[in-house]
Amino acid sequence: MLLINIHSRMGATTEINILAIFIAVFLIKVSMQVLKYGAVNVTLLLKFNNLYFNQVSYFCRMKAHFIKLFRYNHYYNMQMLPLVLDAGETKPAILLAHILAAQQIWLARCKGLPITNNIVLWPAEVNLTDLGDGLTHNHTEWEAYLDNISESRLDDMLDYKNLQGQPFTSKLIDIFTHAVNHGTHHRAQIGQHLKLTILPATDYIAFTRL
Repeated sequence: MLLINIHSRMGATTEINILAIFIAVFLIKVSMQVLKYGAVNVTLLLKFNNLYFNQVSYFCRMKAHFIKLFRYNHYYNMQMLPLVLDAGETKPAILLAHILAAQQIWLARCKGLPITNNIVLWPAEVNLTDLGDGLTHNHTEWEAYLDNISESRLDDMLDYKNLQGQPFTSKLIDIFTHAVNHGTHHRAQIGQHLKLTILPATDYIAFTRL
């Protein structure tokens, strides 16, 4: 209606000029909107990329961290082994064998493998020579598993059943943490049984200083 009124008073040329102004203003507004939302989209994209790469970096660091934790676990298991052998006591040997069996069970769960009958969580008797070989083999298997697992899978949920058949779901990184922490707990118990023996410093920080 505005353009019609302008046309009736000023003629066709004026109408074209006013229309051109309206079109120009419209295009400017559209351009500003495109620039505005385009900038927002670029910003969001950059934020997403930063979050993505930060997450990848986080999981890469976590993977290396867990490999180091399992090396710590194995190092002090092997430090304890000759002390347990020299002590000649049954309970410390059973505790060390229990650490091994528990980690074998957790590794089988992580790999989606059945738990074999030859893994006894609390053995009544322990062959310390076999125990040493088992600890070394177990560590080799764990490190190979951690080396090969994709960083993106560290936060995956794992469905499994305990030895009583109860179903549970846990994150892989929580399982890794538990497997190492469980060993630390029982090595402390071994230390209590061997309290008359000169024990090595088995703290994690001591391992990082080696």
